[in-house]
Parts: sequence; structure tokens; C-alpha cells
Amino acid sequence: MAGVEDMISLTQLDEQTLLNNVQIRYENDLIYTYTGSILVAVNPYKDLDVYSLDNVKKYKGQRLGTLPPHIFAIADAAYKNMRDVSKNQSVVISGESGAGKTESTKLILQYLAAMTNNHSWVEQQILEAGTVLEAFGNAKTVRNNNSSRFGKFIEIHFDTTGTISGARIISYLLEKSRVVRVADQERSYHIFYYLLAGTQPEEKEALFLQQAMDYNYLKQSKFTGDIRDDAEKWEQVKVAMTVLGIAPEQQDDIFRILAAILLLGNLQFKSDGKEGSQVLNNEVSAQIAQLLAVDSTRLNKALTCKSMSIKGSVTTVLLKPAQASDTREALSKYLYGKIFSWLVDTINVSINVSQGRAFIGVLDIFGFENFQVNSFEQLCINYANEKLQQFFNQHIFKLEQEEYTREKIEWSSISFVDNQACLDLIERKAPVGVLSILDEECRIMSASDKTLLDKLHSNFEKNAMYVRPKKQGVYFGIKHYAGEVSYDTTGFLDKNRDTVTDDINNLGRSSTSAFLAKFFAAEEATTKKSNTVGAQFKEQVNNLMTSLAATHPHYVRCIKPNMMKVPSKFDDQMVLLQLRFSGMLDTIRIRKAGYPIRFTFPDFIAHYHILAPHLKMEPKAYVTHILTLIGVDSALWRVGMTKVFMRDESYAILDEKRAKHFDRCAIIIQKKYRGHAARKRFHQMKANVLLLQSAMRAIEAMRHLQTWRRATHTLQAAIRGHHARREYQGTLSSALTLQAVIHAKLSQQYLLRKRQSVYLLQAVIRGSLARAEFLSKRRATVVLQSEIRLVLTTRQIRPELDQYHQRLQDDEARMTPEQKQAHQEKKAALALKFAEEEQSRREREDKEKKEKEREQALEDDSMLEDLLGEIGAELDPQVPSALPEEPPPPVEAEPSVEAAGVEDFESMMNELQNFINGEMFSAIPSPVATTTKMAEPEKGIDVTLQKEAPPEEEKVPLFNVYLNYNSFTLTDFAVNHYNQHQASSKMTLRFGKKKTFNWSDMLQHTKKSLPTSMLQFGDQDLVETAVQVFESMLKYMGDISQKKIIGKLSPKDLVQHIVGTGISTPELRDEIYCQLARQTTNNPKPASLVKGWELLSLVCASFPPSKTLIKYLCCYLQQNLSSEEGDVAKWASFALKRLTKTLSAGNRRHPPSSPEIDAFRDRKALMVKVYLMDGKGKTLELDSSTQAQELLNIICDKIGLKERQHFGLFETMQYMERTLGDKELIGDVLSRWESNTQDKQQQFKIIFKKKIFLVPIEDFSDPIALDLVFHQVIDDVLQYRYPCSGEDIIKLAGMQLQSFWGDQSNPKEFVKQFGSELTVYIPPHLLDRYTKEEWLAHMSEMHLDMIGTPKDRAKMMYIDYVKDHFPVYGSTFFHVKGFGDLSQQNILLAINWKGIFVVDKDTSTLLNQYDHNQITMCSYSSTRFSIVIIERKKERKISFATAMGTEMDPLIRTYSSFYRKNYRQAAPEEVGEDESDSFMRDTTDVGIPPHVDESKYRFTDYTAEHLRLEVTLKYRLDGLDDPLHKDAAFDEPITRKEAMESFLNIQKIMGDQRKKVSASPREIAQLIHTLIARVLKKPVLRNEIIIQIIQQLTGHPIQENACLGWTLLALCLGSFLPSRELINYVKSYLQEQERSNNRQTSNLAFYCQVKLQRCIINGTRKQPPTLPEIEATMRNKAFLIKVTLMDHQVRTLAIDAGVIAKDMVFKLAVKLGLHDHKSYALYMSAEGHPDSEQVVQDTDIIGDILSDMEAATKKDVSCYLALKKKLFYNTEPADTVERDLLFHQAVNDIQTGRYPLASDRDAVKLAAYRLQLNFGTSEDSDTIPNSDRHSYNHSHGHSIEHIGTIRD
Repeated sequence: MAGVEDMISLTQLDEQTLLNNVQIRYENDLIYTYTGSILVAVNPYKDLDVYSLDNVKKYKGQRLGTLPPHIFAIADAAYKNMRDVSKNQSVVISGESGAGKTESTKLILQYLAAMTNNHSWVEQQILEAGTVLEAFGNAKTVRNNNSSRFGKFIEIHFDTTGTISGARIISYLLEKSRVVRVADQERSYHIFYYLLAGTQPEEKEALFLQQAMDYNYLKQSKFTGDIRDDAEKWEQVKVAMTVLGIAPEQQDDIFRILAAILLLGNLQFKSDGKEGSQVLNNEVSAQIAQLLAVDSTRLNKALTCKSMSIKGSVTTVLLKPAQASDTREALSKYLYGKIFSWLVDTINVSINVSQGRAFIGVLDIFGFENFQVNSFEQLCINYANEKLQQFFNQHIFKLEQEEYTREKIEWSSISFVDNQACLDLIERKAPVGVLSILDEECRIMSASDKTLLDKLHSNFEKNAMYVRPKKQGVYFGIKHYAGEVSYDTTGFLDKNRDTVTDDINNLGRSSTSAFLAKFFAAEEATTKKSNTVGAQFKEQVNNLMTSLAATHPHYVRCIKPNMMKVPSKFDDQMVLLQLRFSGMLDTIRIRKAGYPIRFTFPDFIAHYHILAPHLKMEPKAYVTHILTLIGVDSALWRVGMTKVFMRDESYAILDEKRAKHFDRCAIIIQKKYRGHAARKRFHQMKANVLLLQSAMRAIEAMRHLQTWRRATHTLQAAIRGHHARREYQGTLSSALTLQAVIHAKLSQQYLLRKRQSVYLLQAVIRGSLARAEFLSKRRATVVLQSEIRLVLTTRQIRPELDQYHQRLQDDEARMTPEQKQAHQEKKAALALKFAEEEQSRREREDKEKKEKEREQALEDDSMLEDLLGEIGAELDPQVPSALPEEPPPPVEAEPSVEAAGVEDFESMMNELQNFINGEMFSAIPSPVATTTKMAEPEKGIDVTLQKEAPPEEEKVPLFNVYLNYNSFTLTDFAVNHYNQHQASSKMTLRFGKKKTFNWSDMLQHTKKSLPTSMLQFGDQDLVETAVQVFESMLKYMGDISQKKIIGKLSPKDLVQHIVGTGISTPELRDEIYCQLARQTTNNPKPASLVKGWELLSLVCASFPPSKTLIKYLCCYLQQNLSSEEGDVAKWASFALKRLTKTLSAGNRRHPPSSPEIDAFRDRKALMVKVYLMDGKGKTLELDSSTQAQELLNIICDKIGLKERQHFGLFETMQYMERTLGDKELIGDVLSRWESNTQDKQQQFKIIFKKKIFLVPIEDFSDPIALDLVFHQVIDDVLQYRYPCSGEDIIKLAGMQLQSFWGDQSNPKEFVKQFGSELTVYIPPHLLDRYTKEEWLAHMSEMHLDMIGTPKDRAKMMYIDYVKDHFPVYGSTFFHVKGFGDLSQQNILLAINWKGIFVVDKDTSTLLNQYDHNQITMCSYSSTRFSIVIIERKKERKISFATAMGTEMDPLIRTYSSFYRKNYRQAAPEEVGEDESDSFMRDTTDVGIPPHVDESKYRFTDYTAEHLRLEVTLKYRLDGLDDPLHKDAAFDEPITRKEAMESFLNIQKIMGDQRKKVSASPREIAQLIHTLIARVLKKPVLRNEIIIQIIQQLTGHPIQENACLGWTLLALCLGSFLPSRELINYVKSYLQEQERSNNRQTSNLAFYCQVKLQRCIINGTRKQPPTLPEIEATMRNKAFLIKVTLMDHQVRTLAIDAGVIAKDMVFKLAVKLGLHDHKSYALYMSAEGHPDSEQVVQDTDIIGDILSDMEAATKKDVSCYLALKKKLFYNTEPADTVERDLLFHQAVNDIQTGRYPLASDRDAVKLAAYRLQLNFGTSEDSDTIPNSDRHSYNHSHGHSIEHIGTIRD
């Protein structure tokens, strides 16, 4: 049962029936109920989804009562009545405080703003005005968290079109006393808390702002919570003030005054020792004076003194401290009241744009209040509610009955509660009322609150509405309609006067702030009026009643269901009292018995005369005739004297008849108009057809004329061509005959000269050989002669020698032994001398001999060169280009000499030149050529290098550093890097000089293949590849005859082979550039030259040269910018641009495609078409090096897309779809498609659509983005990616029709015409579900329901429907193949912001789902993608076969980061000691580590730039000779030594030593600790250590030792960061290793990434890891940390030591079930030293804390970590866990003496409380254990017996 919507329809009318009906509807979340036209609204204290834009549209224009009760229905009724009868309307919202009046007012204003659908600035200002007034006028009370402490009447003015034109706000009775006094569990005005929470630090400093509890005005209440998100509300208030036109300077003035008011509360006074007082804290006074821009001394004087004018003389009276405090509070209230009044006036100026035709007033005034202490404000508030109740009674009861009596309608009177007696008591003047007596007392100087109370007792003691308390006190009571209320008269007179002293006024007027001074100037102008607050409020209330009486009122009765402000709780008694006092039962009775709808006779006739023909009769009779004619039951209406009275049923019948009549009239008008329009359109079409026919006839005649004319011209051309060809054939025959004769003559002459040259060459060679033979024989003869002479001489002197020898022997025989020894020594010396002289002679002769031979050879060579020079001079015939390749047969050849052809002669000359270059001049160094340009050779002329002057105007170089490109010529590069090839086919000789190797041969065009590479390579495979590339180059350029090409390739294949080789083999890139530079230099064939430059441009657009070559290449291109040869200059400029783009965009990954090659041939842009999701395409001119991100931005700019975030480009082919990376080149995309597609007919598209859907924060404010996403969702629906049913498709089709075509007058016909193409709306697989006619019928019905919905709204509804019904909305889909159970299914992998979904492609059924908080790791290879999830606290790896891992991985990481940032949940309970490596996957504090582009950060690039040349990153057993880095820091001996020692330690840790030495785990841990400590002490070693570890891990043969290395790397990366240059390369290396097939290596690599990411977030550690931490990591176990709670329990956490303290507290809080973890912190305590306790900062790393504790332990101080509450901003514990923790913390603080107890009695009491808590009620203290006795006795110094006595 949902109850009755209108309680008038209740059959049983009593209070209990009403109460039951309201309760039933409340329990069903139906908070609105009608009582006729009166709306009863019960506050639900929770959000209900009944206020959406759909509900606004639902109630728009509907008659009251046709739809369920709603606040929107009341607002629409007021708006409709205002439009129909042009009468002002009002909505009176009443009820107790906290019943929901303010929210109801907001809803009415929002509905009226939405109704007009104008979205004007005035409407926005009206809505923002509520934000400002709520901040300054609302506060938290015990009954309401957002209670209005002022009343307001808002008039919304409308123009003649029904659009809001302006507004006016009238405020009533601001509760200014709340500024200085706040009751318990309440708050002051919201704006103070907004100001303190939202201002920036620099603003707080300027305004002297502190915390809320630092201000006396705010800390009176014990409530300190943030109930409204104060910081966020502050920003909303500032925006609202700006919208309302409040200038920033005025805002600053307001904020300064608010800050001054808060500081006024902190101002304290003390007695000056006499009768006066003085300021106690002058520094606060100085701050207030600075904020108010007044003098500090004058401020102090104005607060402590009072000037009085007595008989013309001014007397200064000193104020006591209490009086000074009253003056201070009066100033605070005055300033706040002035600010509020100024805001109301300013808002009215802003929003009161123009007074409209009529207005709707909304009254939101304070509800009836009855607190424990009620003051003057409550009296005024309750007086206003009494007046409103009286107005309601008059409108419903009094006026109703008087109207029936006046019109003589039969009626039985209904009694009701009249509150006139209560109003007389309050407002009556004669005799006096309460307010009159109050005003009278305010005029008496000696009056006080006591005299006021006495007067009230004496005047009203006998009044039935007045209550005099039985006990003496300062109270009096009044019996209101809602109950009896007691009022405290304390402060009544001061609040009623509400004035400040003249000293305060003078002080304010002296302020240098014009804003503040204006307040006091205005006060001076209005001082003489001296109206009291009560009198002013009474006048305002009477004026309000007058305004309401002039309007047609609508009533909203707000009901408060309970006092606790909690949902779903219904207090029967409380609600019954509110219903009773609101007069609901009486209202139902009178509404049910009466006739609530009434018209005057003229109004009724004007409204309904169309229902009956007009008759000449009296108005009363005519009215009766109409009602009778329509057939309305006579019991439902009555006719009075001047009016007709009707009930709702009769009014509904008349309105329905009238609406049907209007419909019939409208149809007739439409029919007539359509006929007229059709006839007019027919005549227009007829005229157009006639005009078109005449034009077509003229065109056809002209077409025939053109055909005959072309035929005539063709015939004439054929005749002329025939005659010309005959004439040309005759001329050609004569020319050929003449050429043949001339060619024969010239050939004979050429052959004769060539033969003579050959003869001469043969003679020279024969002569040279003869001379050489003669010289050889002469040398042999001379030698023979010298030997013969020697023999003859020896024979002549032999007798003399024999005699000499005989004498020597005789002399030796006579010698003594000493003489013989001396003789032998002399003889040996002479023999040695002789041998040396003989050796010198022979060397001298050999040298002279060789010199003579060399001179002879040079002489012969010189002669040969001279001869060759003469031959070269003679071989200069002017042979015409038309000579045949083979010369004619020789004429009269001599028999001794063979006739040689031209090619044989050139071959012989080549061999001769090679001989000269290779043998004769091999010892002579070749000079370096310095020329910059080579002259083009002519056939038959010696090719020489000539110097040429530089051009007059040089082009601007590509790089500014290359200022003079003449200094970087390719000749210089060739000298240093080229191989020396043999000479080319053309002779390159200089006359009169010796021949040397000439580099110019290597730098100009050639037609022959290369014998080897141009650059020097050590690898023979590279050399062979370079030669093959050059062969392809010759083929492409046409330098090899087609006859010589075996296995002919197309030009495209040749280009792709050349460029593809450079892309795949970076070592050959410089070789290709050098080959192309050669082939484009001095190329005599224009066609070959153009192809060479075309190929060079393609290479420049594909990859750059090395750093060594680039400056030479740029200089070469710049030199050609000034070339005058063909289009060389244009090609050079084109190539320079392509090279510049390649340097910025990066290398190509694929060779160019056919369209790209064709575009390069014409030096034009590449035309690429990009498709949008609505089927449209954009054709763009792009460069092949354009990146996908650049293309994305171009598309966004072209279509005007503003919200371009998360959009991307996709390439699609058949059923495959792939995301384009931001840095991916468009040229590569086209090339990849061309190379991978076998069937060229397959359609390839580049599609622009949204890539990432962050659904919770989606913003479709950009209509273009909305349209793109809308079409994308349509495409997904049609592709059956969502499991849509037939009903879903019908609904979606209706929305789609509305979004495409909008409203249509005849939806059925329109759908048949434009919706017949069902595939646009219906997925193909569902077409068979219904026939086409059934589909169209369903679609037309849904389209009819959507009429009135804007197109953009229909699009949003379409998207929202898909989003709400299908969890895979916004997914990126990937075709994958599963394993195991999924291996036989055709599945899709859908990835979106929620997680990963496994979908059956055929049925779109959801097979499985993995949320992002489950995923701990994702990895991929070229054929597989895997994720690791946590399921039931265990890891599980799930794999799919796909090649799309590179696209899936970054997508998952993006969504995971978003999920963890916005929806991070508490982590599951940590692992225990028995779990192995799952701790490595714990990334809850850092998220999944982000990936880097591995192609951008390759380790080879880092090693080439930062490491020494001889370094190779490979595992080794030997030590290092030098550090790996070539950093200058390692030149220092100490640093160098430490680097070497560190490598030895790494080898010891990993066991990589030749001499195997086993080390224990403790020794290894100690080595790791020492190594990391060294790096932390000396950061220059960090990169060196990390590279050393990576070197040892590379190619390590032993898995166990490699694991130790990975452990060491993880500990290092978790302790310190690599340098900025190295960190991305380390990430790239770890990502590569994570994809390893070895699971252990993969896990450890991922663990290293987590450690590195955690170190990046938390910072470098200060201390190295402790030994237990290192040992736990080595064992692959979680590191366990113990935390002591205050109850001495120890909790163990498995956590990484690299986390910060804040994260550890969070994890511990989750484990304990503690909700408020932000106020807790870790403390490091020492046992036995409670005073040494230190708080651990939130950002401190746990590992460093443990290191400090370990260091303290070495000093015999035992330390532990404790969890304690740090911030006590909420005295009430959040839960039982916190209550226990706080209790034990308090016990510990008392035991350790942190809280000094005042007496022994307090100590004993606390001990007794604790004893009672621990052991309950026990009669015998002996039952307490001895250990507990000791704790109590020791803690407090009392015996347990004494404590037990106190407990009893």
C-alpha cells in the first residue's frame, strides 16, 4: 500500500487516519501528499531521485492532481495561474525548523528557472543569490544542520512571454546574537567556517586567520565537525559573489570585516585598577585596527569609554570590563548586520533587472522555534509564524465561509482553531501588548530586563494566552498555536534597541576604508528615526501579510519526522502535533464539503462560451445553461449571486471539453493552411519545370553543335597531318643519307689516329724493355770483370803472402805467453775493424746501386708519362654523340700489329694506369683534395679537380652551428672514412705530375658496381649488403641497361629494398647516404639525376644519418641549394625539409608505400583520409613523417572539437582494429597496411573516435564531442558489442530517431519514410525478430514518446541508456583467443574504466570480469597477453593469445591509475609469513608502475654516450680495470678505488668469482648493507653500481646467482634513485626483463619496477636497509614489522620497508577495522624511557625508522613502534575499536605520568574505574591476580585493598 495521494479522498476523517496515511507514504519514500491544493512535504533526510530534469519536463504544463504529488506541481500551478489570469502568485512554505523549508524554496526556484528554458544571466544570478544568502544567513542548530536564521520573501518577476525578467528579495530579522553567542552542539554562521577552511596560506596571513578553535566566538560550541565541506563551499560562495557583480575589492573588504569580527571575540579586558578597564591583548587590537583601517588607540578608547552628552556638554564615562565586553559584542553584531543588509541590497540591484508583468513570491521564513533557552529572536520568529497561521486560517476557513454566506450557498460551518487572541497579546497597542511594553521600556533610561518582566506579569497575568512561571525567574510564557513557549528576558532591551555608542560610530566614520565608513555614514542618517527592532519587524510582517493577501496563495506544509535528523524514522506523536497545529484535518473537511473552484460570471462565460452557442440571456442563466448543456452533475456545482462554485470533478470535465474543442478547431485551421501551402507549392513547381525544360532543350542543341564542330576539327587535323608526314619522310630520308656519309668519314679518321697512337705506344714499350735488358747485361758484365781481376791479383801476391805468414809463425814461437796473449788480442781487434769497414763498404755499394736503379726507373716512368700525355693530347677527336658503340672494321691493318677496338684500347689504358697507381707510386702519399665542386668531364678530356669560387649568396644552413658548410665537405669525410677503390673507367691524370690516388673518383657518379663498400666495415656481411644496395640503386636510377638486369624488379620494390635495408640495419645508413651523394654528383643523365634525388629525399624522410655524417650531409644539401642544374635546387630544399622533420619525429619503421613514393616524385604532400564515427571523412594533406598525435590535433582543429582529451586514432582493416600510438608515423601506418595486405581490395580506414572513457567524470559540454561519442555508441550497438534485446533496440531506435530528426508532426508516416533503412537502427542479427512493418510500428511508438526532447538531450539519453544497461560501455575491444575452457570460443576482450571483460563475440554474453583492483600485473609478448589477479588472497595468471599486447597494456595502466586515484579501496589483509612472493605484487600505495617507450630508451644508446668505448655489458668473472662510466668524477683516486671495490663486492654477493668461496646469507646481507651505505654516503657512485649489477645480470648462466643479483638490484632501487639521465633506461631494461619467459626473472623484474616507483614517490632513503630486511628479501619473503598497541598487544604487518609511515598507518587501520586513521600516527618509543618518545612523521620512510631503532639497540636501548592517536579534533570516538585504543592510550599516559593528577583521590578513582572495567563487580579483592595487583599498586602508589574500598 502506498497510501492516498490526496487526503481529501479519505473516507474516514480523523487525526489518526491522516497520520497513518502520511506514515505509509513516508515509509515508501513518497514524501509528498496533497490536501486539496495544499502540499504536505515530509523531510526524508536523504537524497531522493525525484528532482531530475526528466521530472521537470514531466510536471511541466500538467494540471494539479493529474500526476503524483510533488513540489514541482505546486510551482507549475503557480506559474500556470500567473500566465492564465495575469495575477500575482505566492507560495507560502511553513513548518518547524529542520522541516525542509529552505530546500523546498531552492527546488521551486530551480523549477521556475528550468521552466522558462531561457538560461539567462538573470536566472543564474537568482540561483547564485541563494548560495550567498545561505552562507551569510544560515547556521547549524540542534534541529537543523542548515537552519535559516533570517526570513526572506523572494519575488520572481516574469515578462509578457513568461520569461524571468528579474527578482527582489526582502529579508526579515537576521539573528545577529548568533555572531557572539553559540549554543552547545551548534555552529555560528557558515561563512566564518568557509573563510577559515577555504582561504589560501597567503590570504590567511594577510587576514590573521587561524583555526576555528582559536576564536572565542566559534569555540563556545563543542561541535567541531565539518558538516558542509567548508573548503568547497568557500569556492562556490566566491563564484556566486562574482556572478552577482560584487567586485573583488568589495569581496576583500567583506572578508577583512569578517576576520575582524572573529578577532573581536578574542579581545579581552581587565580592570585598570580604578573604575575603568583597559585592553589586555593589544596585539589583537592592533590586528583588528589594521583590518578595519582605523587607529588602534581610538579603537581601544571606543571600546573602554562611552561619551555622553548631558545638557550640551560631552562627558566621558569609563566602562568596566563587563561593559566593555558588551560594547565589543555590540560592535560585532552591528558589523555583521550591516554586511548582511548590504549584500541583500546589492543582490537586489543585480537581479532586479526589470519589473515584469506579474510575479511569483516564495516565502521562506524561519519556522516555529522552541529551544531550551528562548530569547528575543524566538519571540519575533514565533510572532511571524502566528501571523502566517492566521493568514492561512483566513484564507482557508474564514474567507471560505464568508464567501459561501455572501453568495447564499447552502453551507454548514466548520469550527477551527483561531489564534487571534495570541496575536493580540503580542502586537496589540490598546490595551498594550508585549511588543508595545518592550518598546516603552526601551525609551526609559533606568529600565532593565527585570522591570520589563514585572510589567509583563502585571499587565498580562490574567490573559489566557500568557503564562507566568510558578517559580521566581527571568522567564515568561506564551501559548502559541504550536504549543507553549517560555522566553528568557535577559538581553531583551539591548536586542530590541540594537544600537552602538557614538564613539563606535565616530570610529567607523574615521576608517580609511570607504566600504566600512559607508556603513556608519548611513547609520548617522537614520539615527533620528530610532525605531526599535521589534517595531521594525512588526511593520515588516504586516507588510508581508498585505503582499500575500494581494496574491493567489499556494501552501506547502513542511513536516519534520523526527528530532534526530535521521532517515527512515517516523515519530508519530511529533508528526501528529504538526498536522494538528497546521489545521490539516479542518482543511480536508472544508475542502471536501465545499466548492474550491470558483469563477465570476463574466470570467466563466469568457472561458467556456465556446462550449455552447451564445444566447441573449442573463449571465447567471447563461452559466447554468452551459453547465446543463455539457451534462455536468448538478451536485458538483452551485451558482451564487455573482459567482459559480465548482468542485474539482466538474472543473476537470469542463477543461477536457474545452481542450477537445480547441483541438478540433486547430485541425480545421491546419487543414486549410496545408491546402493553401500545397497549391502554392504546386504552382511554383510547375513554373520551375517549364523553365527547366526550356533550359534542357537549349543545352541539348548546344551539345549537338559542339559534336559537329569537334568532328570537323578532327577531319581537318587528319588531312593536315597526312601532308605533313609525307613532307617529313622525305626530309628524314635525305638527312639520314647525309649523316651516313659524314659518320663514315669521321669514323675512318678516328680509327687512323687511334691506330697511330697504338703503334707509337708499342714502340715506346719495346724500347723501354730493350733498355732495361741492356742495363741488366751491363751490370752483370761489370760484376764478372771485377771478380776476374780479383782472382788475377790474388795469384800474383800469393808467394809474398806465404812468406809473410811464415815469419809471423816464427815470431810467435819465440814469444813468451804474455806476449802471445797480447798479440792475439791485437790481431782480433784488427780483424774486427776490418770486418766493420767491409760491412760499411758493402752497405754503401748496395745503397748506391738501389739509388741508380730507382733513378733509372723514374727516368723510364717520366718518359712513359710524357708519352701518355702526348697520346692523351692526340686522343681529343670531336666524335659526335651519334657515333655507334662499335667502330667500323679497321682499314689496311699492318700484319705485325693487331687491329684493336675502342673498348680494348680503354681497357689497356686502365690496366696501365692501375699499374702506375698501384706499384710505381705506392710509397708516395696522396694529397688531400680541397676542392668543393667537380667540373663535369667531357669525353676524351682528362678529368681533373678544379677550384671554384664560392657562390655570391649562400643559403641559410639547416643547423645554426654549421656556420660555414665549406668546412665540412664530403671530401674531408671520405679521407677519414672511405675505402680506397680502384680508379674508375675514366683516366684521371695530370700532365707533367706524378699520379696519386684521387678521392674525387669516390665522390662522383659511376655506372659500374662497387667492388666493396664505400665505408669501412669489419663485418663481411655488411659489405656484401652494401654492394647489393648499390646494385639496386643503379637499377632504380637506370644506370644499368635493362638487358643486364636479371630478375627484374619494379621501381617500388627497389626503393623499398634500399630504404628498408637502412631501417633494419642502422649500421648501413651512412653507407646509403654516401652512395646517394656519389650518384647525385656530376650525373650526366638528367633522368638518372632526378631519380637519385628522389631516392635521397625518400631516405631523408625515413631515417637520419649518424652524428658523424650529418654535418657533412647537410653541407652537401646546402651546396646544392644554389645549383642551376635542372630541379636540383628544389630537390635539395625538399630533402632538407624531410631530414629536419625526420630528426624531430624519429625513424621510420617501415619503408615507404606506393602512394608515398608517388607523392615524392612530384614533391607533393601525402593525401590521407580520416573517417569520423558519423561516416564522414576528412581528407588532409600530410607529411609522411607526421605523427599520430599531430594528425589527431589537426582533426580536432578542423572539426572544432574542444574536449579532445581521450580521443585517438584507430586503423581498421576488415575485422581488425588497432590503436595508433601518439608517436607513430602516418607513413608507417600506410606502409604496414600495404605490406600486410594480400588482397588490395580490402578496405583500409583511419578512424577518429574516443579511446578512453572515464565514465564517472565524463563531461559532454562540448556538443561536437557529444555527437562523436553518440555515433560511436551507435556503431558499437549495431556491431552487437552489447547484448541488446529487442526491447532495448526499440527504445534506442526511438532515441536515435529523435536525435537525428527531432520532433515530427506525424511520427508514424515520418518513420515509414525515413526509418525504412532498418540497418541504420537495428543490428543485422536482430532484423529477423520482427517483420519490417512491426519494427517500424515499434520505432514510431518510441519516437512519439520522445517528442519534446531536444536532440542533444536525446543523444545523452541514448548514451546513458547504454551506459546504465551494459557494463562494457566505453570499452575498447580486442579479438583474442583464450586457453583452456575458452579455447573453443570466439571471444573479445573488452577494457574500460571498470575492468577487463571477457565477452562471447557471437552472443555478446559476458563470460567473466576482472576489476582493476584485482589486477596486480600485466605483461605481453608478440603472441600472448597475460594478467595476474588476486582471487581469494591468491594469485592467478590468465593468458590470451593476441598480438595486440602493445595496445592493451597502456590502456589497462591508464584505467588502473584512474581507478586507484578515484576509487581506491582498503587493501585486503596483508600476507603472513607462510606466503611466498605475493608481497612483490603489493602496489596499492604506488599503483602499477608506468611504462616508458623502450624504442626511445635503448640501453645501447646510453652505453655509447656515457660508458667507456671498450665496455661491453656482459657477465664476467674477472675484475674491472677501470670504472664503467667515463665520468670525470672517477678520475679521483678514492672514488675510482671505491668503484672497483664495489664491483668486487657485487661479484662476492652473486658468487661470481673464479675461486669459489661460499658465503653465508648473513655475510651476503652484510655485504649488501655495506654497498648501499657507501652509495648513500657518496651519490656519485649510484649510476656506476646499478650498471655494474645490470652487467652481471646480462647473460648470467646460473639462475640462483642471478636471483641474488636481482635481489641486490631491487634493494638498491628501493634505497636510492639513478640519475635523471639513467632512470628511464633502467625502466626500459626492467620492462624488457619482465616479459621474460622465466617466471622468476619476470617476477623479480616487476618487483624492481615497484621498488623504483616507490622510491620515486617517497624519495631516497637516508639509511641503508637493515639486515633483517635484506635477509627477508633474499628469502623472497614478506618483511614483517611489529607494531605495539597501547594495550600491549603486538600486531605484525607484512609490508615493504620502502613505504612511508602514512601508508603503514592506513594498512594497520584497515587490519584493525579502525575508520578514522588520519588522526593516528606511529611513535618510536624506548622501553623504560617514556620521555624519549618521538612521533614518526607521515612522510618518513619505515626503513629509515627501523635503521634508527637498530642503531639504538646497539647502544643497549630497546625500541619499538607504537600506534597512538595524534590529533584529537573529535572527542567522540568513531567506533568501538577507537574507543578501546583511546582508553588504553589514556591509561598509559596516566601510568607514565604524562597527566599530573591533582590528588590521591583522583588517582584512586581512575584505578577503581579501570579495575571495574577489567574484572567487573567482585566482592573480594583477593580474586585479582598478583600481576595485576602490582600494576595497580605500582602505578598509583596505593594498595589494591584501598582501591577496592573506593570502588565499592
